[in-house]
Amino acid sequence: EFDGKLESPISKSNKNGALLSDGTLIAKDGIYDINLKENYSFLNIIGDLILVGDYETNTLSILNKDGKELKSFTFEYMPISASLRDNVLAVVLSDNSFVLWDIDVNEKLFSSNNATSYAINSKVASPLFIDDAVVFPAFDGKVVVINLNNFQILHTIALGNEEYFNNIIYLASSGKNLIIATSNKLMTFIDGNDFSKDLNIIDILYVNNKIYILSLEGEVIEFDLLLNELNKVKFQYANLSSIIISDSIYTLE
Repeated sequence: EFDGKLESPISKSNKNGALLSDGTLIAKDGIYDINLKENYSFLNIIGDLILVGDYETNTLSILNKDGKELKSFTFEYMPISASLRDNVLAVVLSDNSFVLWDIDVNEKLFSSNNATSYAINSKVASPLFIDDAVVFPAFDGKVVVINLNNFQILHTIALGNEEYFNNIIYLASSGKNLIIATSNKLMTFIDGNDFSKDLNIIDILYVNNKIYILSLEGEVIEFDLLLNELNKVKFQYANLSSIIISDSIYTLE
């Protein structure tokens, strides 16, 4: 039996972690006291590095796990999501543009502008590195795959054309296969073939070659990668939020 609460309320959160109002970061691999100012937002954690954004100066900073700033880069618009591999930083900015930045020499490698989106779901996916490519999640229902060798666009994949709240909320890979979701569509790309389902998605998680969905209708649904429905449980009138898979499936109502 457990009865307790956090010492400070959550001020900002995303799929990668939660930032408390006292500057504590709760991430997947631990709890860190990084003492961020109020105008900062946690973006991602990559190994021993923490990526944060400053909404006043449009700056993305790389911190160590003690909260010490190692490097910072300023962009024209606010950094909304980001990932890092080696020296290459991939950033999605608030105007729905993409940037690849070399953090060693502090120069732009690639940038791309996209259609402006005026309202998005707060569960914004982070860019995803796969082999010699990076997959950018856009706010207008698309993912864009960039070749890291020549910085050319390899593929653009559209999940839908809704005007509002159509951003990519989840992006994962299984080898070279992709799992992508907006708040109303789930899509997979498996061995060159695509599969899709229209769903009202509250949360999504890919683990152990299975995709788990929490729906707006109070359902917990299990799919395989071809989007065959394997199991489904419906909780009447339930407002489910967040999903964790270990020995069982855990969620909150």
